[in-house]
Amino acid sequence: MLIILQLLWLFSRRVIPESPRWLLIRGEKEVFRRVVQKASKKNGVPRDYVDVEMEKLIMKSEDMRITSSESTATVFDLFKTPNLRKNTLILFYNWLVNSFIYFGLSYNTGELHMNPYLSFFLSGAVEFPAYLITIKVIGSIGRRRPLAIAMILAGLACSLTIPVPSDNPILKSFFPLVGKFCITATFATLYVYSAEIFPTVVRNVGLGTGSTVARVGSIVAPFVREL
Repeated sequence: MLIILQLLWLFSRRVIPESPRWLLIRGEKEVFRRVVQKASKKNGVPRDYVDVEMEKLIMKSEDMRITSSESTATVFDLFKTPNLRKNTLILFYNWLVNSFIYFGLSYNTGELHMNPYLSFFLSGAVEFPAYLITIKVIGSIGRRRPLAIAMILAGLACSLTIPVPSDNPILKSFFPLVGKFCITATFATLYVYSAEIFPTVVRNVGLGTGSTVARVGSIVAPFVREL
């Protein structure tokens, strides 16, 4: 069913027009004109007015493209200065660990010693209070301290699961759920914290690369249980 729904996207391309903003950024001015003119015709907007406004937007986009091309940052810029390099490596490590633990706990909900449907529900349900509390906490006392405390608690909760005997299903399920709660909080904090740590000129690159590094953790996580 999921595959069939995805296949519908192939047909939607002929029905849904491309984003005019995206076309301008890509420099596809002729396609941009056709899309806007078609939309204006359907909405009854005068052609002369649309043509004038389109040319203004095209000229503005050309100026923006020139400016952005002169100041485009790359991944290598994240390692140029010692301080930025240190922050980048620390944040990337955080991204990797957070993703590894988060998806590891999410994929292994069946290992909780309870009804599999209930364990799956609880594993997702703990994320709601985690996000709500995180919003309040990082807005009150900052980002770094809550991030560090939540990561420590997540690690402790996961570690305490090991010595708990299998005949104690309550504790055997409780600690992973606490770990899921804490790691969800750190994940939410990390997005905000990373965007604030990286300088403006490399912020998009830093955040995007950090998220890419996190995918490594999510890829490895399902195979850990096989070790």
